[in-house]
Amino acid sequence: MQKLNRTDKQKIESFCETALKFNKSANFFGGPEALFGYADCGKLYMSESFAGVFLLFDAGGFFRLYFAVTDKEAALPDDLLGASLPVVSEIAYRGAEPPPVLDCFFRCGFFSSLNRFRMSFQTGDFLKKEMAKAATGDLCEEIFNLFCASFDRYTGCLPTLSELQKAAEEGRIVAACRNGELCGALLYENSGVVSTLCNLAVAQNMRSQGFGSSLVLQWREKMAAENRPVLRLWVAQNNKGAIALYEKHDFKPDGMKSAVLIKN
Repeated sequence: MQKLNRTDKQKIESFCETALKFNKSANFFGGPEALFGYADCGKLYMSESFAGVFLLFDAGGFFRLYFAVTDKEAALPDDLLGASLPVVSEIAYRGAEPPPVLDCFFRCGFFSSLNRFRMSFQTGDFLKKEMAKAATGDLCEEIFNLFCASFDRYTGCLPTLSELQKAAEEGRIVAACRNGELCGALLYENSGVVSTLCNLAVAQNMRSQGFGSSLVLQWREKMAAENRPVLRLWVAQNNKGAIALYEKHDFKPDGMKSAVLIKN
């Protein structure tokens, strides 16, 4: 397994190109900038084999795996299977049946720990709420602690504190506060006309008071103002409360599903 840094720009860009090609099974669909940031921090590793190309991000206590599988029948790399930390990945798919690439990971000791599906919304008219507002960098540590307390570290796709600080600088966090206390927060990322909700959490003692709805409505308002008409999010199939919240705000399943995989 090779540690990457920013001087390995060509390898990182090559991985992104491989992941984006048709007829490949991959779980990375973005640009290389985020990976460059991981490499700058000395937390990005690469492993290659006949099965494909695999990048591992050291997320603190476990590896987050990004992959581009080119041969589903080939064995995964030995250094990936023998990783010193648990490895977590996610496979997205459309349709009723999981894709064959899942078998490749199951054969090598991965197991499915969470099933999710995607919901989408097309922006339109809605009520404006003043409770939520754009978060500042001063709130980032509180928001980080809220997310850590609200989500499983393996399956919650938790951002790092530095990622939250960058998101705050870019105006991609909405926070709900009352009497100076953080009640909830929503983190999102944008790509073209699409905005994707990454994390939404409400403090345990503040739930059932409308803060979740306020955050979703403020996100919708901001995206309408920025001319981003498509909003998306992923929700656990067994999270009935979250599903009800999103359905209340006109989000509907769009046919995409996923399986979160873990190898200890």
